[in-house]
Amino acid sequence: MNHNSLQYLPDELILSIFQYLKQENHLDLVPISSCCRRFQRLSSDYQLWNKMVMMDSSSSFMSSGNLIQLPLSSSHKRYQASEIVVIDPSDAISRGLQDLLTQNNPCQPLDLSIFTDKPLEYWTLLADKPNLFRSISILPAQGPSSLSLSHLNQNNNNNSDNIHSVDPSMYDIFNKMHPYLELLAFPRLSLHKLININSKKLTFPQIHTLNIGLDSLNGTGDSVIDWSKVKHTFPNLQDLTLHPLSIDKKEFWSIIRSLWSAPTLFPWLHSITIEANTFSSSSIPPPIPSTNNITKDEITITLSRLKGLTRINTGTLDIVAVDQL
Repeated sequence: MNHNSLQYLPDELILSIFQYLKQENHLDLVPISSCCRRFQRLSSDYQLWNKMVMMDSSSSFMSSGNLIQLPLSSSHKRYQASEIVVIDPSDAISRGLQDLLTQNNPCQPLDLSIFTDKPLEYWTLLADKPNLFRSISILPAQGPSSLSLSHLNQNNNNNSDNIHSVDPSMYDIFNKMHPYLELLAFPRLSLHKLININSKKLTFPQIHTLNIGLDSLNGTGDSVIDWSKVKHTFPNLQDLTLHPLSIDKKEFWSIIRSLWSAPTLFPWLHSITIEANTFSSSSIPPPIPSTNNITKDEITITLSRLKGLTRINTGTLDIVAVDQL
C-alpha cells in the first residue's frame, strides 16, 4: 500500500493543492475530477469556484476533442464567483458556463469577460440571468488587433453586418439588463445601430464605462451620429472607448469631431479613448493622409472647451487636462 498517495491526504490539503492547480485555468480541474469520485467531489467544492474563475479552452488536454464536463455539482453552498473569464469558448465550455451561472450566488454581482470570434452566440446564454451581471465584455479571441477592417472583411465577406449589428433578440436582452450593467465592452457592436434600435428610449443608468465600435453611416440616412441620443442612452457615462469597424478614416474622424463640436452635451464624459491604431493592419488604403488626423493642438483646444472632459487618448497622443482634474 502506497501511503504517499494523495488519497491519504485530508480534504483540506487536497483543496489547497487544487487551489494552485487552477490559478491560471479552472479547466485544469477537469482531468483531475475524472480520476476518482473523491477528486470529482473535491474539484467541485464551492471554495475553488469563488472570486475569479478562468476558463481557457486552449488548455493542452483540449486537443483530444473530447467534450468537457466541468466538475460542477449542486451544493447547499452557492459558488461566489465575482469574475468569470472565458477564452475562446467551445460548445462544451458554454454549457459549463451556463451551469456555473446557474449555481453562482444570484446576490453576487458578476463581471463576465468572453474572448470569442462568435459573439452573438452568447447572448441567449446571458439572457437567463440579466440581473446577475455588473459588467459584460465580449472581446475578440485574438485581441484588439483582430478588429481591423481586413479581419472583418476576410471573415465576413457576405455577412459582415451580423458581427456588429443589433438584432431584436439582442435588444430584448439589453432591455432586461439595462438597470444593472455598469460596464459594457463590446467593440464589435455598432454604437449607431445600438442607439437607433432603441425605439423605446432605453437607458443604461448605471453604465460608466463603454467600449464599442463605430461603423460607416453610409446608407443609413444619417450623416453623423446623434450624440444627444447617445447621452440619453448612457446618461452617466464617464469613460468611452471607440473602435473603427467598417468605416474609412475620413468618416471615422468626422464622427469623432462631431462629438467634440457639441459642448452643450457636457459635462458628461470624463475621458475618450480612440483605438484608431486598428486601421494600421487594414488592407483598405486610407482615403486621407495621416497628417489630417487629430493633432495635439486640436485635442488641447477640445479639452479646454468641453466641461468635465479631462482626458483624450488617440493611441499616439494621450493628453490630460490637469487643470480640470
